Order: sequence, then C-alpha cells, then structure tokens
Amino acid sequence: MIEDRMTEAEIRLGEGDIRMDSLERDLAANTRATQEILSIVTMGKSFFRAMGAIAAVTKWFIVMGTAVGAVYAAWKHGGQP
Repeated sequence: MIEDRMTEAEIRLGEGDIRMDSLERDLAANTRATQEILSIVTMGKSFFRAMGAIAAVTKWFIVMGTAVGAVYAAWKHGGQP
C-alpha cells in the first residue's frame, strides 16, 4: 500500500517535471520574442528622434533661406514687387 502511494507520487512528480520543462521552454521562447520586439521598438524610436533632428535643421534652413530671399528681393527691386 505504501509502495503504491510512493509509485503514484513518483509518477505525479515526473508529470510535474515534464510540465515544468515545457513551461521553461515556452518562457525562453517568449523572452526571445520580447527581446526582438524591444530591439525593433528601440530602433524605431532612434529613427524618429533622428528624423526630428533633421526636420529641425531643415526648418531652420528654410526660414533663413526665406529671410535671405526676402532681403534680396527687397534690395534687387527697391521695395517694389
């Protein structure tokens, strides 16, 4: 009777080990996928930060170019359109 219970307990422990191994594999796969997603999101943030900096510089050049163009037009045409 005790031997039957011990065998039953060993079987249940073996089943638990199998489940735990499966959970560990699933968790490892999930961790890898999460790290890949985090890498993609980080690259996207860097891309948009760089594009924002380029846009700011471009805007500055456009504003300065417009100002220079207005001054040149005023000087060239003597204030007449």
